[in-house]
Amino acid sequence: MARNTALRSSQIEEEAITESKLDIVNSPTNNYVLSWNSSEEKFEWVSAGVGDMLKSTYDTDDDGIVDKAETLTDGGTGNEVTYAQAQDAVDKAHTEVATLGITIDGGGEVITSGNKGYIRIPYTCTITAWTLLGNVSGNIKIDVWKDSFTNYPPTNTDSICNGHEPELSSATKAEDNDLSDWGSVSVTAGDVISFYVDSCSVIERAVLQLEVTKV
Repeated sequence: MARNTALRSSQIEEEAITESKLDIVNSPTNNYVLSWNSSEEKFEWVSAGVGDMLKSTYDTDDDGIVDKAETLTDGGTGNEVTYAQAQDAVDKAHTEVATLGITIDGGGEVITSGNKGYIRIPYTCTITAWTLLGNVSGNIKIDVWKDSFTNYPPTNTDSICNGHEPELSSATKAEDNDLSDWGSVSVTAGDVISFYVDSCSVIERAVLQLEVTKV
């Protein structure tokens, strides 16, 4: 019979195959299994790599996949990531950054002082930075007021800038990524924000953008 011809269990007599009848190159050892040695063209006993990786412990739902792993990999060298790295990536993917703000247009004239508009924020968020842009180099200071929808409209007493208003000083652009000096950076869903120009010279058009992180 050819070596690679398949046998059905019904064709094998009881005790037809025993260790003594196999051509094996070495002696058996506990926890070893038979493996074909192509160079010897014989079977040999090899270590089964027995450890504490019990299926009952590591594959409790019996789906053939380890329930928990220390690292994740696609099989490529150097492509492993730890659970902490994977969790960090997930957290960042679910951290949604948005922007809100106002464009103030003087209609060809220097922007005047006063309240320039309101926006209601539909989500809870934290203000993390601001950017202010002008059409030409000049000066402008814009205060930001915030209050609840119930208390609309916000007034000067509702300023959240704590004396550190977004401002251009003989410049076309400015930004601030550290608002720890503001009085408040927390916004509750439904709050109303107002933008009030304290002063302006030369600039005829300005854009104030607030960067927020949704909570």
